[in-house]
Amino acid sequence: MDAIRKQLGIKNHSRSTKGKLVETLALQIPDAIQKIFTFFDVERYTIFKEISLSSKGLVRAEKFPPHKLKYFSVYGLAFPIKINNRLYLMAPIEVIEAFRQNDNENYLMHVNENTEMIQIAHGMLYFYGVIRFSKLVGLLGHYFNLDQIEENLPRILETLIHGDSYYARALPYEDYYCYSVIANPQRIIASQQAFPELDYYYFNKEDLIRVGSQSLFIPNTKEYRAFIKFLKQNWEVNNKDISDITRKLFLLIQTEPDRTEMFSQLLDSLEISSLTVIQQLWHLVIGIRDNIHLWGLKGHYLPLFHESELDFPVPGNVYDFDSKKHDSNRFGNKPIKDDELCPCGSGKEFKNCCGRNDK
Repeated sequence: MDAIRKQLGIKNHSRSTKGKLVETLALQIPDAIQKIFTFFDVERYTIFKEISLSSKGLVRAEKFPPHKLKYFSVYGLAFPIKINNRLYLMAPIEVIEAFRQNDNENYLMHVNENTEMIQIAHGMLYFYGVIRFSKLVGLLGHYFNLDQIEENLPRILETLIHGDSYYARALPYEDYYCYSVIANPQRIIASQQAFPELDYYYFNKEDLIRVGSQSLFIPNTKEYRAFIKFLKQNWEVNNKDISDITRKLFLLIQTEPDRTEMFSQLLDSLEISSLTVIQQLWHLVIGIRDNIHLWGLKGHYLPLFHESELDFPVPGNVYDFDSKKHDSNRFGNKPIKDDELCPCGSGKEFKNCCGRNDK
């Protein structure tokens, strides 16, 4: 109960007896709950709408992740219970009544605006990884045409705090707003600080909402599609395997600046016996890296700063197999058969590509 009191901002009762605290909560919770509802987005609104329409004040909750269940219970809104071995989320009647008092057309418009605000903030995290709170608030003010940022600052911050408590996608780190999937935010911050004159790449509102509405958006680019096709051609993978590998690759590209180390960690997820496959995979990975917005560059593309550096030959360029400048350990010394894929990464058979020079 004391934890609920603290979350609801009910003060001067930290030393109250249990009976006194119950009495205080009964009197002050309705007003405190009304304030909590002002930070709801569409998902939380929909859940509580269903609860309010239920004759027993509950909703099935088996598919709710732990952090979402925790949000409702920590703020005293609803609590997980089991009935006939099924998990439900149940709200006290006082909370339901407070929600019903709020539930009107104007409130729903406010909820929709909160939804966009949270999704835009999460979209920024997807593209930037980390962003200063001051910059985040300034951009939100721009997207929502808020002339007086100072007046709207408390509402913006509290809406984001509640959204982050519910979705668990963002964490504060010093004066930065950080993507929760980043294990070492300082590394990304240091990368961004290396470009003090570079502003954050500008995205339109629709793009931010599109990616911010998903837990970890993976871009549907031709480079990613080629990578997924290559996985299916060379390994027995199901949809979950593909999802796990593409997620891992995305995070490695964003958080590991050493491309060799990045590639090495990706290979840990795959069993590879052919050096030709390794070489082709390398080109696919570099192609993805060069065509996504990078956190360390504040959302900009890498090729804007320098040409992509490849350890392997550029696909389609004839590979000089006799040149001593190439590391023989990289491709091995065994002869390449005509019907094998060309090591240059073109995807063609050797006899129809670089092998034509040997004929």
